[in-house]
Amino acid sequence: MSTISNTNENAVSWPNIGKSGSKTQNRQPRGGRKLWTYLSVASMAIPAAMLLVAGVIAGLPAEDGAIESGVRIGGYQVGNAGWQQTSADLEASLQSYLNEPVVLQLGERTQEVAPAELGISFDMDATFARAMAVGRGGVVEAASERFVAHTSGVNVSPVVTYDSGQFMDMLGTLSQGVIQQPVDARFAFENGQIVIEPSQDGVGIDSQSAALNLQEAAGEFDHGPVEIPTVSIDPNVSTADLEAVQADANRLAGQPLRLFYEGDGWQLGQQELVSLLGYANGAVSLNMTAVEQRIGALAGAIDTPARNATIQHSGDGTFAIVPETLERNLDSSASVEVVESALRQNEHDVVLVVTEKSPPIVSERLQPLHQEITDIMSRGMLLTWPEGQQWLNPVEYANVFQFNEQDATLSIDREKLSAAIKPIADEVGWPASGLRWKGGQFVTTPDSDPGRSVDLPITVTKVAEGALNGNPVVELAIGPAEDPAQMANDITITDMLANASTYYGDSGNNRRINVEVGAAALDGVLIPPGGTFSFNDAVGGSTGLDDGYQMGYGIITGSDGVPKTVPSVAGGICQVATTAFQAAFWSGMEITNRNWHLYWIPNYGNGTGGLQGLDATVDADYDLDSNWVNPTDNWVAVRSYTDGSRHHVEIWGTNQNWTVEVDEPVITNVVAADKNTVHREESPDIEPGQEVHVETARDGFNASIHRVVKDASGQVISDRTFDSYYQPSRNVVLVAPGEGGR
Repeated sequence: MSTISNTNENAVSWPNIGKSGSKTQNRQPRGGRKLWTYLSVASMAIPAAMLLVAGVIAGLPAEDGAIESGVRIGGYQVGNAGWQQTSADLEASLQSYLNEPVVLQLGERTQEVAPAELGISFDMDATFARAMAVGRGGVVEAASERFVAHTSGVNVSPVVTYDSGQFMDMLGTLSQGVIQQPVDARFAFENGQIVIEPSQDGVGIDSQSAALNLQEAAGEFDHGPVEIPTVSIDPNVSTADLEAVQADANRLAGQPLRLFYEGDGWQLGQQELVSLLGYANGAVSLNMTAVEQRIGALAGAIDTPARNATIQHSGDGTFAIVPETLERNLDSSASVEVVESALRQNEHDVVLVVTEKSPPIVSERLQPLHQEITDIMSRGMLLTWPEGQQWLNPVEYANVFQFNEQDATLSIDREKLSAAIKPIADEVGWPASGLRWKGGQFVTTPDSDPGRSVDLPITVTKVAEGALNGNPVVELAIGPAEDPAQMANDITITDMLANASTYYGDSGNNRRINVEVGAAALDGVLIPPGGTFSFNDAVGGSTGLDDGYQMGYGIITGSDGVPKTVPSVAGGICQVATTAFQAAFWSGMEITNRNWHLYWIPNYGNGTGGLQGLDATVDADYDLDSNWVNPTDNWVAVRSYTDGSRHHVEIWGTNQNWTVEVDEPVITNVVAADKNTVHREESPDIEPGQEVHVETARDGFNASIHRVVKDASGQVISDRTFDSYYQPSRNVVLVAPGEGGR
């Protein structure tokens, strides 16, 4: 606890001359010492007889341990009595004072608080010493003090201590709403003008004077009111200060600060500038730290990393140099210095300071390399073979070149060059053919062909060397394809993966022939790892009369959009395609192309592997094919045969331990067929008097079949839904021309 006590020796109250017995009201330090000096000087003119009288009145000092007669403490008579005799009563009186409220007054505000709550206490030992000191000084001084004590009495103030912390807490509570911080004058921007918001004096508490007032009141057992004086606090910046520099403020912020760099501009408006004005040491200035922060925020719009010059393909077979980009960095510190200098000269348009640095590779360095690729492209690249020639596509040719700008060298991407050459190589060459897998054996057909192939790696090397060495004409590296008979050495067929069958036993003679011819043509076809099966290619690419097929019936879309069954060469080949598709479906092959019939044929869903809505239609003349990919790392073979009533297809290869999960077909949008009406349609292929029933009325519908294929570990490798949309079919009888109305 921090304490302060009134140990001032002037805490003794001496009566005024001529007013013996009067009570002093003054709370300021008493002038006892000064009064006694006056009395001492005056006594020099007093006759000896008077001195004798005074000596008689003053008498001798009190005995040791006794307080001089006429001495009072806080109004209590303690003279001619031992301290122990009076201290108990006095202390009880003092304690009573400590517990009774004292009124503190701050302006018009008052608060009552017991002195004890402020940490006030009386030091009895120090108070006793103060009372004992009366009449015990020097001979003349002591006699004078005893004279006054014996004639008028002397009041000694008790020694008071108090807790400054508790006292300051009380002042804080009492002064709430009274204390005001001073308000500095400041510049503001209003209605397009820079104005001064005036300063305001603050109000504070004079705590030192308040403490003295409280101490003196306690010394006199006064309950107040005790004045808590206030003081006025000057602001750091007065209105007059800013009025003196108003002109400078107008110069600094009288118009916006405009910042520029290479055609781009930014602005710090007047309102923002005014908010940055400050005053110190008799001068107004901008807060340049804040200005630098605002300038620094522009770095995102100005700073750019360095970028080397490059050579890029323009997309049309030509190349252009893309110029370098300089590294640019906004120098905020230097820019602020320029701003400060400009504002001192009343200039508000400032070009920002930006440092620039060139990258390692500039346009000039790439000029020789650009000329080299320009010459190469102007020459082009012509590929030749014994019976023809073809220029490489300029755009594809341009894409094969690679530039190392660091070393200024040119190279060729062999993979891209190979991809550019491959379409030409595929047209120039053709695959070996004639190898089939029949009865578990590999056989060659009479029309087997070793084929012709382009050696791409060698050709790519020749073209690359020609391009870089100025030779724009290169002959393809051509050699025979692999002999079909030799291919069998690398093929292993061990397991049947899936099978399917469809019924054709009730077909007419021509249709039966077509199914059996197509089935035989399909038998034994081989699909390499990753290869694509094409039904049209597998059966020879042609299904004409010269291929052994007969006139049958096929389904087309009529001019009115209604499916029609009409005479067609190889009618029935779609059943062969359907059986093959179903077998591939159940083996887990990746189906890439499949078309359904215009109306549903029930026989296609009744055999092994058959489901309602699982069929396929083909027509080489209209580019309708059935395709699937062999996704395995082994060869796959298709076995196809007939038994007089059913067509069977088996998919063979190497067992992958796949699981094929197929949901039941979901049939929706059923459209009822007109089963009561028979349509007689004329056909030039029908003999007079002949009637051929070619179509039966059946409902149309939509079918959805969901298939999931999982590998040996259970991982899903294919998840697909096969959708089909069938129209209603009709009862149709074909008749000879002119007999349709019967």
